[in-house]
Amino acid sequence: MGIPGKRVTLKMIAEKADCSVAVVSTVLNAAKGRTVVCQALRDKVRRIAKELDYAPNFASRCLKANRSRTLGIYDQPKQWHAYSNQYEMSILSGIERAVFERNYDLLLLNFRQNNLPEICESRLKDRRIDGLLLLQCGTRQEWMRNLLKISPNLAAVDFNEEFPGLNRIAFDNRQAVRLAVETLLESGHRRIAFVGTCIEKPEYDALVREEAFQEIVRERNLKDTFLFHRNSCPNLIFERERYCQREGAEAIRYLSALPIKPDAVICYNALAGGTLYYEALRMGYRIPEDFSLIVIDKPAFEDLGGPQIAYVDHPLDEMGYAAASQLINRLESEKETEPFFQLFSPEFIAKETFLKRF
Repeated sequence: MGIPGKRVTLKMIAEKADCSVAVVSTVLNAAKGRTVVCQALRDKVRRIAKELDYAPNFASRCLKANRSRTLGIYDQPKQWHAYSNQYEMSILSGIERAVFERNYDLLLLNFRQNNLPEICESRLKDRRIDGLLLLQCGTRQEWMRNLLKISPNLAAVDFNEEFPGLNRIAFDNRQAVRLAVETLLESGHRRIAFVGTCIEKPEYDALVREEAFQEIVRERNLKDTFLFHRNSCPNLIFERERYCQREGAEAIRYLSALPIKPDAVICYNALAGGTLYYEALRMGYRIPEDFSLIVIDKPAFEDLGGPQIAYVDHPLDEMGYAAASQLINRLESEKETEPFFQLFSPEFIAKETFLKRF
């Protein structure tokens, strides 16, 4: 058992084992050096360490390794960004699993969303963090380029634009929309509507999803398809309001006024799709009898007893796990490595709002 009131040191173990401190350090801390230790002595040192309840000094280990074994997380301050959202929580869940497995810690750099990017620069320079995970860092920005000049150990999660020198975990947004369209076509749907974003400056991923729908319509020469987005929305929608929900409500009213109604609707995200679903029911629609509904991304309310809306899965938990794991691998590598990139593929999850027309 340990010694009450005293921290057990390598020297105390060495004295009891009748060996040098270097030997004990080699056995317990995997210290690098030329010390050769036979198996019998290794077993003896470990037995004595266990009897004395020895615990390695974490601070000393970090000092010797010149690392803090801590990763920072930064979510770019913006309207509707918050760690309490399902989007951020899903990514954080995967990150937490990875760092726990590798005995690392996490440091949230802007929990209340009011810290500017300079805090990332400060923590990297002070070596308070070994690497940085970026959430919702948006499009190309000067502050990201400045951070890369300080450290190459930055990893952006769900970042789908190319950015020289930046480690990235991305989602195949184009394939997600294509998968939704192809699934509907294979199930007998022909009049497919796509609900896109209506705000003045759309997010990059929202634009890519809209473009993917237009591409497959042209490639397959699809007729009677419908696109609802900022050019067809009759009312202005601003980013400062709950714009996704507004988009869903405006979309179903627009689609219901068309002379030829769609038999399937794809929403560019789950928030817009959820509002469209409830508004459609209020207007007297039956889903999926009147039209099938598919959303991109998993609906937040599904696990809380809400409507079971069919969706194309965006594996945020797995993406967070991959980002943290690969960043730690990079930190622990003894040689320089190229920036990593991993693209996650979508998966269609059939639910109650999806109906085969055949």
